[in-house]
Amino acid sequence: MNTERTRNKGFAMAIMAVMVVLVMAWVVIIAPVPGAFADEWCTRQITDNTASDSRPALYNGEIAWYGHDGSDYEIYYWNGATTTQITNNTANDEHPSLYNGGIAWYGDEDGDNEIYYARLASAWIGDGID
Repeated sequence: MNTERTRNKGFAMAIMAVMVVLVMAWVVIIAPVPGAFADEWCTRQITDNTASDSRPALYNGEIAWYGHDGSDYEIYYWNGATTTQITNNTANDEHPSLYNGGIAWYGDEDGDNEIYYARLASAWIGDGID
């Protein structure tokens, strides 16, 4: 009886050793391989133009930034699929902040900076007047 118990204990220990080796091999060999995990980090280019695009603001997978349109800086927004130009004026609109369906930025339409806000859901663009 003791011999059988010893043999079973030895067999169980051998199985455990094999499992430890397999887990360690997975950690060392398989885990670092790109594509081994579906949620790994990847890089995606959002803009592709000859203009200067700057100061991205990220919230919940959406991005706002300012970019040069050929004459001044405007605010742009990417919803995860498409890019929308939020402003289109003669002022430099810069430094957007993105949060929970809204974008805030400053623009210098009249020579001094003013704060603006756009709610993305309704595409309403605020002019500082309620």
